[in-house]
Amino acid sequence: ASITDSGTGKYFVNYSTATAGVNYSVNVGGYYSTSDSAGSTRPFPRRTALTTTQCGLLGASGENLTDMEAMWCHVIADAN
Repeated sequence: ASITDSGTGKYFVNYSTATAGVNYSVNVGGYYSTSDSAGSTRPFPRRTALTTTQCGLLGASGENLTDMEAMWCHVIADAN
């Protein structure tokens, strides 16, 4: 898999193997930096059209998009 940076706080995770369909779940985690003392920056799944080859992620602090220092996701897909 790989990650594509598509702008401030916007990312795509590209799957190394396509899923069988668009019925899958994405769980996102990550952190911003130690300068975010309030802990208000969070990673979120990005609302994009579902595909079998990628999912979108966002880094946000309140309503503002921000780059994350580290992000990860787990994709659980239907095998059918």
